[in-house]
Amino acid sequence: MYTHRAQPAPIPVDLPLVVLTVALDGTMTAIIDGTEYEPGPGEAAWTRASFPQIIDHASHDRTRTIRVEVHEVDGSTFTDVIAARPGRPAPEPDVPDPVVESRAARRRRQSEPVLVEVTGDGFIPG
Repeated sequence: MYTHRAQPAPIPVDLPLVVLTVALDGTMTAIIDGTEYEPGPGEAAWTRASFPQIIDHASHDRTRTIRVEVHEVDGSTFTDVIAARPGRPAPEPDVPDPVVESRAARRRRQSEPVLVEVTGDGFIPG
């Protein structure tokens, strides 16, 4: 029998393409969907160490899946698809901890006699 399961998050139809081209001096150019992505003002040129920063920007902090092509100086090309991280559940509201009763308090509470009175027709106590 088929059971209905929760639908996964929708996957975008388009995959942003990130093209990284490495130069002889170790710097890189980054092109995201045909538009050059440059370092911020006052920052040095992109290098291999900048790879995570470029990927985070292109994938909107890993919320979108992207395709990455790296073109090396020797002519080799590496291609990879970097999947988005699964969504995080919303944080649960703070619930106060239940009052924990000490063992001695539980014993005192349990050892106190409780009077139970039973009455009825035809009952002979004893």
